[in-house]
Amino acid sequence: GNVIADFNTMIEDEANTAEEREALKKSMSKVEVYIVAGAAHYMSGKYVSHLECLSNRGDVVAVLGHIFPDILKGIWRNTRGNGIQYEECKNYVECTNWGHLMVPHYFVPMENGLFSESKLATEYWLANPAKKTATETTPLV
Repeated sequence: GNVIADFNTMIEDEANTAEEREALKKSMSKVEVYIVAGAAHYMSGKYVSHLECLSNRGDVVAVLGHIFPDILKGIWRNTRGNGIQYEECKNYVECTNWGHLMVPHYFVPMENGLFSESKLATEYWLANPAKKTATETTPLV
């Protein structure tokens, strides 16, 4: 399943009360979503505060979704009958990089300057010595 798609449907479904839809919309507006090598058919940042999709051009899993050729996106349909759609998403694709493993193919390259415009890379993954305290450790790894 696709949680983002399911929440979007719940927000837009008039079978839910206006209060329920508004409460979910308010909660979703606080969420940041970071998709690395996404193979989903549908991803929408419509109700979240931030949505990023990061892929390596040579990542075969990402080719099945996020970086699937635009000309074919309408042909490859999911179980709901929809073609591939990535909406209201900040897209970052590294054309010279390959691989699907999170640390060696995405996080290490971030440390070496790839995905330099990504909020995931700049605000969360990369260490910022000016903000570190003596008790902090390296994030995530």
